[in-house]
Amino acid sequence: MRPSDVQRLTVAECVDRYAGMVRAKTSTGALSPKTAEVYVRDVVTFAALAGADRVLDDLTGEDVDEVLLGFAHKPDGRRRGAGGACL
Repeated sequence: MRPSDVQRLTVAECVDRYAGMVRAKTSTGALSPKTAEVYVRDVVTFAALAGADRVLDDLTGEDVDEVLLGFAHKPDGRRRGAGGACL
């Protein structure tokens, strides 16, 4: 049973909160800027694959499986080839 004061946040709202926490940890030296960049990039990708307007608590295990498959098939954004294309 859920508590009555649960906030039904969208994936986008959760991503914004997470990115803010990552920025705060970076400013205190708890995370390096490069690590923070990867964390934020990955969570933004998660939002794009899961659906930014969906309520996070409404995602099912199957939804998460689909997101993981999407990550697996997505080009690695860390490396770029000739012309700036992702490898």
